[in-house]
Amino acid sequence: MGSMLFPIVPGDGEERGDQTASIPFGTLAEAIQKGLYDKKELEHGEKIHHYRILERLAMGGMGVIYVAEHVYLKQQVALKTLKVLDDSGELAERFLREAQALAILNGPNVLKVQDASVFENIPYVVTELLCGQTLSHHLEEYGPLTINQGMDLLEQIGDVLIR
Repeated sequence: MGSMLFPIVPGDGEERGDQTASIPFGTLAEAIQKGLYDKKELEHGEKIHHYRILERLAMGGMGVIYVAEHVYLKQQVALKTLKVLDDSGELAERFLREAQALAILNGPNVLKVQDASVFENIPYVVTELLCGQTLSHHLEEYGPLTINQGMDLLEQIGDVLIR
């Protein structure tokens, strides 16, 4: 696998724009670049670095999200791993870019990234653990959004897109 390039992160001394540079993302980027990653279903009580898995929370298109606890701080977090891998590394690359994008966007209505690394060839990203219900669950329970609710939601999404 060749060297991968990512957009330059604002604030790293470079101008924003179409420039690209290798992002020093530590072991996660190195593992992805070298194809040294794996997938594994995690079980209750299993540890990844200083995070202990408590339960599986959800499964998305490319990842599995677990509720985990930082073993020293006793803080619950969401820990996401890849559930599907491909030989090209494209999914692992998207996984890394998602974490980088969330870290760059940092602000209201954006999930906060707390950590990202590789443990025993398993790439993972740790984010804050959000409580509440999904939009689809809300729609099932209460029906369609009102015009005001929809406009409010679109405004929040627009603010993130502008950033």
